[in-house]
Amino acid sequence: DFEMITDIGDGDWTIIYISGDAVVKGVFSITGENNCMIIVEDSLELLNDLEMPDDIFVKIYVMDSNDSDTDLTFYGGDAGVFEESTSTFEPERLEIVLYGENAYFDFAINSEVCAKIYCENGTVKIKNGSNTLFGSIYANQVYLDGSTSIVYKEASETVTSIGRFMDIDHWV
Repeated sequence: DFEMITDIGDGDWTIIYISGDAVVKGVFSITGENNCMIIVEDSLELLNDLEMPDDIFVKIYVMDSNDSDTDLTFYGGDAGVFEESTSTFEPERLEIVLYGENAYFDFAINSEVCAKIYCENGTVKIKNGSNTLFGSIYANQVYLDGSTSIVYKEASETVTSIGRFMDIDHWV
């Protein structure tokens, strides 16, 4: 069950509110000139690409209201604004925020995601296949498996790091 609300405030944002669990099997395509905010009450599974214009912002908020096992899942798709051939990527265009004590974000099976991911009290898991995150992660726990790369921007260059299981204690 979802509700779409358009022209909120000054008309720059379209809001999609999803109450309950949702599975998107085809390409999730965001079009138009408005920025888009997606608010998910329980969990969202994207089983294909999340397409978006390169001149808008998309924010996905997932609330862990029923403590489901996986709150947000990307399987086998691409998401965000990036162009591999020119090494151009803009993680600030796609922001993913997961709320809840046990929030959980999982992406796997040859996915490429260009985003800033916030999961302060939860876990981000990147697994199975060759996965790449162009952007950053702020989470309680991060689990990297398979052939996983994280590519992030510095002031004037792009850096790639590859790792395994790391939690907050690792960095403190």
